[in-house]
Amino acid sequence: MSATPMVNPLHSKVKAAADAFIADYLKTEKHEAEKNRKADFCFCASAMASHADAEALRTMVDWLNWRTSPDVQTQFKITHKRYLDGLLHQVEATRDGDGQPRTEEGYIRIRRRTVGGYPCISLIDYAHNVNLSQEAFEHPSVQECIAVGCDLAWIHNDIVSYKKDVKSGIEHNIVTVLKKNGFTTQQAMDRAGELQDECYRRWYLALTSMPVWGEATDREVLRCIEACHSFPLGDLLWSFQIGRYLGATEGYKLHETKVLDLSDLEPIAA
Repeated sequence: MSATPMVNPLHSKVKAAADAFIADYLKTEKHEAEKNRKADFCFCASAMASHADAEALRTMVDWLNWRTSPDVQTQFKITHKRYLDGLLHQVEATRDGDGQPRTEEGYIRIRRRTVGGYPCISLIDYAHNVNLSQEAFEHPSVQECIAVGCDLAWIHNDIVSYKKDVKSGIEHNIVTVLKKNGFTTQQAMDRAGELQDECYRRWYLALTSMPVWGEATDREVLRCIEACHSFPLGDLLWSFQIGRYLGATEGYKLHETKVLDLSDLEPIAA
């Protein structure tokens, strides 16, 4: 996650068209369209798929047209099913009165699927014209790299969004789950950092276990692995760039200092 992120140079052009389209399609009021414009999901896609052409980047934002092989379409369906199954599990637990997962393991099991990484990585593969065979996609090492990409995203997302979550009364956050298990806020943040370090270890172990399929397949696998890396990196940059979690300026400050100031939050969180 220390790599220098790249942003697709077509961001501004595609964003303007995508924002206008969604506002017209949904017939949104001016203030609703402005909220969507500020959310800048196109920037998120641009940071994840920095080499995509305008059409592919627009598709990532709109989730519309397809131009992929049957294998890639199958992978897209599989990853979306994981994501939607995770959301259903979370909704059912809330509906049935079970609330949020009470343990770290239970939380991770759901959060890995609900962060949206599985379908996003498939979309990045699509946008970059990755044509990965189903055999390679299903290999445990490739699946582990995908899972690590998802885990890195939800870990930093939970850290960056913690202040907003507490103020909004949202408990679906690893820090909150750990605090309910006796951790202090700092200990919970430290544990989140440990989980991120574990992700790095898992990543390199997966790479060392990757088989050799042959030049053509290996090339596509490497490009898929790059998508697994660019998804959490792009999502992190997006979290800093917009004011969704930390307001207009605090995200930039966190990016520069690597320090999250919770002094205004502790009375609320206590």
